[in-house]
Amino acid sequence: MELLILILYVLSTITLLKSLHLLIKSSKTSPKLPPGPAPLPVIGSLLKLGDKPHKSLAKLAKIYGPIMCLKLGRKTTVVISSPALAKEVLQKQDLAFSTRSIPNAIHAHSHNRYSVAWLPVADQWRSLRKPSTLTYFQVANSKLVKIYGGKRCRSSLSMPGNVAKKAFQWT
Repeated sequence: MELLILILYVLSTITLLKSLHLLIKSSKTSPKLPPGPAPLPVIGSLLKLGDKPHKSLAKLAKIYGPIMCLKLGRKTTVVISSPALAKEVLQKQDLAFSTRSIPNAIHAHSHNRYSVAWLPVADQWRSLRKPSTLTYFQVANSKLVKIYGGKRCRSSLSMPGNVAKKAFQWT
């Protein structure tokens, strides 16, 4: 009987020490993230967004700066609210920021292997992207011709350098 109690005591001590070690180790290896509001345990910063997220994000940008970190549920999201920084990320650092987490539902139906939205930037992605880009721009241009009756118009679709400027023009 005493041997059983001793074994249980040793096992529980080892389990407790392992748990503390893992807890300390995981808190030290967290990545350096930009500042942001303190998240709540399960829902993160979802309540900070409110019913008008664009206005809430503008208020948060005044507090935390043009780059901020939000926890949306279990996902950590970095929000960029400056046109100059958005241009840097979207144009110059696009390969570094192009990875995204793929939901399990996408994996279940194998869409992650054949969809432009979920493929990593590689040869297969480029070969699938070319026809979709051509089709998209042809459809967009034909719609503009129908709407404006053949008058010459400048579309923001044909000016990729100004996407960040146009995106933040109305906020």
